[in-house]
Amino acid sequence: MKALIIGGTRYFGKRLALSFLSQGHELYVMSRTDLPAELARAHHFKMDRSDLSAMQKIFTTHTFDVVFDQVCYAPNEAHALNELLQNTNTRHVHTSTTSIYERDGELIENQFDPRTAPVKMGERSDFSYGEGKRMCEAVLFQGGRANVTAMRIPVVFGPDDYTERLLNLVRRIKAGAPIVVPNPQAQFSLVHAADAARALEWLATCSLCEPINIASPEPLTIGELIGLIERTVNNKANLISVGPDEAHNLLADKHSRFSQVTKAKAHGFEAQPLDSWLPALVRTFAQQV
Repeated sequence: MKALIIGGTRYFGKRLALSFLSQGHELYVMSRTDLPAELARAHHFKMDRSDLSAMQKIFTTHTFDVVFDQVCYAPNEAHALNELLQNTNTRHVHTSTTSIYERDGELIENQFDPRTAPVKMGERSDFSYGEGKRMCEAVLFQGGRANVTAMRIPVVFGPDDYTERLLNLVRRIKAGAPIVVPNPQAQFSLVHAADAARALEWLATCSLCEPINIASPEPLTIGELIGLIERTVNNKANLISVGPDEAHNLLADKHSRFSQVTKAKAHGFEAQPLDSWLPALVRTFAQQV
């Protein structure tokens, strides 16, 4: 398989790249930065996707079986790539987000239909994160190509998370630093970085041509995550309802927002349950702080 990953140098994009290399696939990575040493065997396009002339040259000289787009945040970017893939059989796997859902509670794929959503074109600076990703999906699913899918994921945790979201939460609870938690009973979803990468790889060859939620099958409450960390670091969290910016984190949501993953399971994909990886990851981070 000949694959291109746009933005595959870190986190679950890097995990996907490593998996493809280990299987002997012909891998190309497009990024603005140098490749990490582990990806030295991949072909590299060091460039910015906004360089449309360079993009045109790549897709004129190469035909890919699959293109994974990890870093598409604006409809203009989605449109440019979609145009380059017109009249090809290339499988297009777009990494999306549950932030596209403009609602709380259980998040189900049909609550946002990109095939019927009004399209507004623009650059990254023209949109919030969620609205930008909504418009990306709308452009792709109304763009005249059938072989497109979108993976909608919640917060991604893993030992290689460059944002250090969970690590910082463990650090603050262990240190007794204040944490803004307006509603400990709010439910949310997570997915492990390994599962996000595995889902992308699965989507490369499955027949699904619509958006799909990917997450660990069960939601958890903010209070449950805090309790897990408290028990691991043997310290009580210092919770506050409002506070300074540094005390805010992924737990500062008043409302439940969690993914229904029935469709993924029906099509043959299941992410790992939380209890199989989250306690171990918290222990790993607790040893680092």
